[in-house]
Amino acid sequence: MVGIVRDDTDDAVRRYVAGEGVPYPVALDPGARASLDFGTRGQPETYAISPDGVIAGTRFGPSSVANLEQLLAAARGQR
Repeated sequence: MVGIVRDDTDDAVRRYVAGEGVPYPVALDPGARASLDFGTRGQPETYAISPDGVIAGTRFGPSSVANLEQLLAAARGQR
């Protein structure tokens, strides 16, 4: 899992990650390049990407653990 943040500063992201104890890597998206490449519509959005790089599932809006498990299963080909 990797978090990608657009429209925020490096300092704000670092404070949030440290304060919330985010357990996964978080990257900044300067210029919204990843956002444009994925065709995002708003935040938060979650994408499950298969090992071969194909988007296997998406979730628009907040995600629960159950949502994430479904997305991971789809990315593993276990729909």
